[in-house]
Amino acid sequence: MSGVHQSLKTQAGEIAFRKLAAFGEPEKVLAITRAKIEARRAIFEDLGSRGVALTPFLKIGADIGATTLVLGNEFEGQGFAVDISRDVLKVTPEVAERLGYDRLPIRICCDARWLPVVDSAVSFVYCFQTLHHFADPEPVIQEVARVLGPGGHFYFDEEPIRRWLCLNLYRCDRPESLAGFDRWLFRTGLIRYVAEAYIGSLQEVEYGCVEKQTVSLGQWERFFSAIGEAETRLSLFARDAQYLHRAFHRLRVPENISLRLLANLFGATLSGLCTSTKSGEPAVTKDLTKLVCCPDCKRPLELLHKLSTHFACSRCGTFDVFHGVHVQLRKERSKALYPKMPESSPETSSKQEFRWKEDGPEATGTRAPVQPTDRRSPHPLTKGAVIKSVSLLNRNDEPVDSIRSGESTTIRVEIEFKEDVPNPVVGFIIRTIENGTTSIVYDTNTMWRAQPTADFRGEDTAVVTYAQQMNLGPGTYCLSTAIASEGAEKFYDWREAVLSFEVEPAPGMQGYVNLNSKIRMEVS
Repeated sequence: MSGVHQSLKTQAGEIAFRKLAAFGEPEKVLAITRAKIEARRAIFEDLGSRGVALTPFLKIGADIGATTLVLGNEFEGQGFAVDISRDVLKVTPEVAERLGYDRLPIRICCDARWLPVVDSAVSFVYCFQTLHHFADPEPVIQEVARVLGPGGHFYFDEEPIRRWLCLNLYRCDRPESLAGFDRWLFRTGLIRYVAEAYIGSLQEVEYGCVEKQTVSLGQWERFFSAIGEAETRLSLFARDAQYLHRAFHRLRVPENISLRLLANLFGATLSGLCTSTKSGEPAVTKDLTKLVCCPDCKRPLELLHKLSTHFACSRCGTFDVFHGVHVQLRKERSKALYPKMPESSPETSSKQEFRWKEDGPEATGTRAPVQPTDRRSPHPLTKGAVIKSVSLLNRNDEPVDSIRSGESTTIRVEIEFKEDVPNPVVGFIIRTIENGTTSIVYDTNTMWRAQPTADFRGEDTAVVTYAQQMNLGPGTYCLSTAIASEGAEKFYDWREAVLSFEVEPAPGMQGYVNLNSKIRMEVS
C-alpha cells in the first residue's frame, strides 16, 4: 500500500466542486444524465450477457446516483451508492422521480479508501471517470478487492494513461470554453502536446480536486492485479495516434504492441473488467443493511431499531443521517468536512448551491407542506404495497398542520396493495426539525408492539390509524411512515418526512417530550 490517497483539503475541494457541478445548472445536469444513462445501460446489458452478476452492487463516485437507479430499477439490482459528497447523494430521490424510477440504493457518504461495508460484501463494484481523482488510486483499488466477493467483478471506465509526448506546461479549460491562442491550439490538435494531455480539468484543479494524469499503463495493470484477472481495453483519442494505428495495422504490427506503444506516446483512456480470484465465501444476505460496517473499527453496524434510519457502532457510536444519506466517514474526517452549522450560515446559503426541492422541511428547516408522493426510502423497496396518503387529524377528525402540546390526534395512513401481503408491519417515526437538523423523538410499529395486522390481497386498500396524545414540546416536527413485510425483512414503501406539523406551547411544558410526570416534594 502506498501513500495518502486524498488530503483533507482535496476532499473539501471535491465536495465544493460537486455542489457547483450538480446544483449550478440542474436542468443541464439532467440532460447530460439522460444521455449517460443511455450509454451506460448498454454497458450493463453487455456485462450481464457475459455472465457478470450485477447485484448486489457498489458504485464508487455515485454523484447524483443515476446509474445506481438504472441497476436498481431496470436490472432488479440492490446496492450501495457511495460518494464523498453527501450533497449530491441527497438529490438522488428527486432524480429518481424525474427519471420515473421508484427503487433507491442505500446512499452512503464515505471515503473510498475506507468503504464502510464488510469483506466480500458485493458481487459488482463499478465506477466511471473516478480513480484518477485520487492522488494514489492503489489503496482504493485494494478496498475494491476487499469488498468484492469471490468471483465478483470490478468494472472501470475512462481512466487516463500518462502521455509521454506532452510538455504539461499548464492546465486549460473545457474545449467549449477555450479562447484566443488556446482555441487555435485546440483546432490544430497541438494543445495536447503543450498543455495537459486530457484537457478540461482547470476548474476542478482550481477548486482543489485531484486530476491525476501521470499513471502509466504498467502502473494501472499492477494496481488491478490486487483484484485478480483483468481484461482491459485501450481507446485512442488523438487523431495522430489513430492514423498511426491504422498504418501499423496495414503493416501487420501486432495489435497489442501497436496499441500499447501509441497509448503511451499519445495518451489513451483505459476501461476494463477485473474478476476477483480470492477464495472463501461471499457475505450473502437479502438485507443489505447487515453488510454495513464501521469505517473506523470495521465492526458490523446495526440499525438503532428495526425500522430506524440510523446506523450505530457498539464501540464508535451513532452515525449521522443527512436527508436519507448515511454519513459514514471516519470520525475525525467527518467533523472536519461536515461540521454541524445553522442552516442559515454562509456556507449552506452559498450562491453555488442550488436546492433541487424548495418545498418540505428537509429543504428549508421550517414548517412547510410536503406532498404525499414524496419518497425518500433509506432502504431498497420491493413491489407489494404503496402508501397513497398520510394525514394528521385532530379530535374532530379534521386534517391539521398545527396542534397544541398534549392534544389528542390521529395519524391516518391509506395503503394500496399491489400483491398478496400477509401480516405486514406498519409504523411511523416523529422527528424534530431544528436549524435544519432532524432527530428522532418517537417511533413505533406493529412488530415492536407484537400486534398482528391482517392478510391482504392485491388490489386491497387498507386504512391504518394511530391514535395518541401529542405530548410533544413546542416546535416543528416531521412524520415518516413505512410498510414492510412480516418481520420487516423487506420494505414495500417508506415515506420520509411525508408531512410536517407545528406544536404550540402548553402550560408547564418545555423540551421535546412530555412524560406527564407526577411530582412530589416532601420535607425529610
